Amino acid sequence: MTYLTVQWKGKKLPIDFSKEAMNYGIDNWTSVVTLNALLIRCSAASGVPVEFIKLLKSGDPYYSNDNVSKNWWENIVDFWNDTINDLTDATTQTGSFVMMKDPNLTLARYGITEGSKIVMLGDKPENYRVPGTSSTSYQDTQLNQTREVPEPQQQPAYVDPEISLIQKLEAILNSVRQTTVPLIESYSTLVSNVVSQHDSGVEELSTTPKNLKDSHSKCSELLMQSLLKIDGVAAGEFERARTKRKEAVKTIQMLMDRVDGLKSKVDEVLKERNLL
Repeated sequence: MTYLTVQWKGKKLPIDFSKEAMNYGIDNWTSVVTLNALLIRCSAASGVPVEFIKLLKSGDPYYSNDNVSKNWWENIVDFWNDTINDLTDATTQTGSFVMMKDPNLTLARYGITEGSKIVMLGDKPENYRVPGTSSTSYQDTQLNQTREVPEPQQQPAYVDPEISLIQKLEAILNSVRQTTVPLIESYSTLVSNVVSQHDSGVEELSTTPKNLKDSHSKCSELLMQSLLKIDGVAAGEFERARTKRKEAVKTIQMLMDRVDGLKSKVDEVLKERNLL
């Protein structure tokens, strides 16, 4: 029996090429069988679609089946993460690992023989299914190379970057109007009641200094967070976005001034009552 062993996520996938070895000869079959054929059989054995598979070959004899370790597999994964975005040639090599990329080349061109160490990288996307096929027929379809190609998805509509920036700023202001402004109004009511009670000579105020302090702190904190969000919107050279950003900053600063003004009124009352 002639087969190649493919290492995948800690598993060993035996890929049988006995038929090819019988038809083309034990010493010649790798000169006929292409990388694409190996990809298709790896897909059948793992359930991972061909387009999500990358195969690496180790040229270092140290990496025998008995010497494969978890750390070695993690190093392979690190290598994949470092090189996936820079694939340009038929192979990419680093150290003793060669990534095989041209599916039309024969296995012999990659130096693969029976007993070569091959590593597979790839995972099946969640809920992936080829259009017009069932999950049980997918592997058969892969093997026959008659898999339907999914229709290209419609490209999202173009969004003006300046409009996008303005929308971000407006979203921040809307959040302030819906969450922070109502808290400021509640704080204003508390302050008005305290001042009125103090002017009327009421001995015990309807709220405590701690409640007044906590209300002020909450309003100030939310306003500061909103100001930081606005500051994070880089308007750049977009004039309308820059104008909107300035307006947003001015709105927040006005609310901050209002909150600080209310605190000053509270402080005066508390000082006169020796509660500050």
